[in-house]
Order: sequence, then C-alpha cells, then structure tokens
Amino acid sequence: MRVCLVNEGKLSGLGEELEGESPQIVCISSVGLVDYEKEIEGKTGRLRAVAKLSQRLSCVVVCGCETDAKGLRRRSAIVSEGGRILGISDMSHAIDGNCNCGFGLKCYDTAAGRLGVLVGEDLYFPEAVKVLVQSACDLVLCAFGKIEGDKELVLMRCYSFCYGVCLCMAGEGYSQITAADGSVLLTTPRKIETTEVGGKRRFHLIETRRSGCGK
Repeated sequence: MRVCLVNEGKLSGLGEELEGESPQIVCISSVGLVDYEKEIEGKTGRLRAVAKLSQRLSCVVVCGCETDAKGLRRRSAIVSEGGRILGISDMSHAIDGNCNCGFGLKCYDTAAGRLGVLVGEDLYFPEAVKVLVQSACDLVLCAFGKIEGDKELVLMRCYSFCYGVCLCMAGEGYSQITAADGSVLLTTPRKIETTEVGGKRRFHLIETRRSGCGK
C-alpha cells in the first residue's frame, strides 16, 4: 500500500501538493472543527472538501477533526473514498474529560484494503488496537494530536509486534509508521511523507499449556 501522511491540517491547496505522490491512502492529522449543523445547512463544507480530495486523488482519505453535534464535542476522523464519505470514527477513549468520547471502533472496506481507524487517545489503549486486528483489518491508521516524547512510538512498536499489523500515525507536526514485526519504518517532522507499507498481516501458530480445563 502506498500511504501518504500529512501532519499539517490544511485542506486548502493540499490536492495540488499530493497529486504527484500517487497515494492509495492519505491520513491527515486534523483539519479543525466540523460542526454538523452548519455542514447540513451548507454554511461550512469540510466534509465535502474531504470527499472531493479523495475523488481528486482517487484514493482513501482519513482526516482527523473535532466534531460538534449540538454542543457535544468529540475528536473524530472522517473516512472518504472516491468522492464518497464512508463514515466518521469518533475517539472511544477520552482521558480526564478533555472531550466527549464516542462509541465503537470501526474498520472500513476500501479498494486499498480493510482499514482500521484510531483517533487520538485511542492509541493509548491496547484493547482498541486488538479489536481492530480481530476485525481483520489489514492496516491501522491513527489521526493523532500533539505527540509527547517517544511514548506513542513505543506503543505503536509494541502493538505492531504483538498483533502483527502495520500502524500509521499522522500527528501534529510529526508522522510515524511501524511495521508488522515491530520495527520502525518512518519517523519524520516533514509535512508530507509518502511511503510503501506492507498490508499483509503476520500470522504464527502459538500454543500454550496450562493446568485445569480437563475433560
């Protein structure tokens, strides 16, 4: 899979910048607030802009944002392919009430593969990654906020090693990718970075022996 990570959240002019990259998947850290009421009334058009970007580039776009549903604020990610909004994933884990949490993790079937989506602080919870992997995703994408130190990269490496899946994260001003074997494929402060990542998961036969449960 050819994945492009964008760690600066501006949609204006982004289509022109990415045309030469020929990505299959674009993951953008955040493009600010999406007010559902204003979107429905046509006063704003961020959802439409994300859809148009996916149509222009003929790819999947995963775009981080903050959503407002009549005062209920969540951190979210818009998922679009070929000019159509496939869905919006909300952050399922909100720490210390900094925003409202959403409900449920989602995988999306796309032309590029089955994609699992994490939002923000979901990255701090291993069960979130495990749920996506058990839902047979080929790749996990994360639209993140500000990266603090190296703990996010350490967590990504652990998840990739334990669950055998590649993780791609676009944060504010920094992007990271870990391979399915737990190694680091990419860490960069560059606004736009495109690379090939392996979408095939790693499977091994694991046996355990324990006492009890005998028939």
